[in-house]
Amino acid sequence: MRVFLEICKFGLSPFLIIATDSILILLLNFMLKLRGGSDADFLITCATIVQSYMLLIFQPLGGITAGSQGLISFNYGSSDSYRVRKAIYATLLYAVLFTFS
Repeated sequence: MRVFLEICKFGLSPFLIIATDSILILLLNFMLKLRGGSDADFLITCATIVQSYMLLIFQPLGGITAGSQGLISFNYGSSDSYRVRKAIYATLLYAVLFTFS
């Protein structure tokens, strides 16, 4: 049971972020449908396309940062500040290169 609670504790933050994002998308679609008038379907379609492209950009960036957390944490735990800085700069470089490529 203790291990289960530890897993839940670490997974709660990402879950809340994704759940909040989903609720905001639902509210956006509801408001577009309510206030959009005759163009509501077109507005919802446009919002969905924009959200899909944003997902294509932000998901890989989330993977880059999540993948680097273990390396940075290990070196921070071993008090190797040079390797921590090097890992942070490499992560930042990869994220910037991905964003602008």
